[in-house]
Amino acid sequence: MRPSPRDIAALNDVVHSVAGSGARIRVFGSRLDDGAKGGGVDIMVESDTPIESPAVLSARISVRSTAAMSMWP
Repeated sequence: MRPSPRDIAALNDVVHSVAGSGARIRVFGSRLDDGAKGGGVDIMVESDTPIESPAVLSARISVRSTAAMSMWP
C-alpha cells in the first residue's frame, strides 16, 4: 500500500511546519512496496541547520503526521 498523494501532501505540510520550509524529506520502508506485508513508512528529515532536539522533533512529526493522516480512511 503506497502512500496516497493526500498522505504525501500531509506529511510534507507537517514536516515543513515543524522542521522548517527548507527541510528535505526522504521516504522509505516496506509500505512503499506493494508486494510487502505489514510494515510502515519511515522518513528521514534533512536540514541545513542543526536540529537542537532531534527526539522532540521526531515526536512532533510522528504525532502530527499520524493525526493528519488519520483524518481520512
